[in-house]
Amino acid sequence: MVDLASEIAPFLPTRLLVCDQFDNLDKVSRLHIPTLLVHGTADSVVPAHMGLRLARRISDVSVTLIPEANHNDVYDVGGEELIRKIVAFVRTAETTLDQSRKLGATEKRERYAETRRQPARYSRQQGM
Repeated sequence: MVDLASEIAPFLPTRLLVCDQFDNLDKVSRLHIPTLLVHGTADSVVPAHMGLRLARRISDVSVTLIPEANHNDVYDVGGEELIRKIVAFVRTAETTLDQSRKLGATEKRERYAETRRQPARYSRQQGM
């Protein structure tokens, strides 16, 4: 929000004036899941370059720019092609997440098996 305000009014101390920070740049860097970012190239609320800056902070991102779409009409302008891209993304993301879950379950089983092979450690002193 502050970045957007700074672009609109660069001569004002926007960091002091904007109460709601909405620090999306910081938040998106913590995403560790497949992410689809859809943005209109004619967005008059949040310029496309700001959406692309967010995308660069996401580790696993797919970007779909909708030519001539504004802030609230990306689905109308993107039409069936956008729907196809969303469906393809969801299918790919499901596969990726399923594979991650399987790997995670395997790692958990291996760690559990390793702890079972180690001798037990007692935290209490004997005789108490």
